[in-house]
Amino acid sequence: MKTEVLKKIIKARIEGADTILSSRVSYIDSEPRGYPYATFEFDEYPETSHRIPVRLEVNVIDYGVNSQSVDELADKVQTAFDNYNYIDDDIQFISYKGSRNIIREEDKKIIRRRLLFELSLYERR
Repeated sequence: MKTEVLKKIIKARIEGADTILSSRVSYIDSEPRGYPYATFEFDEYPETSHRIPVRLEVNVIDYGVNSQSVDELADKVQTAFDNYNYIDDDIQFISYKGSRNIIREEDKKIIRRRLLFELSLYERR
């Protein structure tokens, strides 16, 4: 249950970072609905003292020759998740901004930024 709840919250947070992304965010390998778009995935690590460490990866992708749009969207996503606190009846977490990388693709017109975040997740029981 926590996985589906977390996916829903993360997707909504990315979509809310900019109206351009409002219908262009997907979990892992879903088909994009045009450029620019964002994908996300996360990995859980062993629980320690009821805290579940989670690494969130968000990729912001555009197509063209100018990186300004993808960089501005990546900035907004980073801002949306830096020190973000979330709590509801099922889960609570805080996220922290991690690294940001330029990912070079074979197709030189694909412009991609990988954003990493660390989450401290707790299940509310």
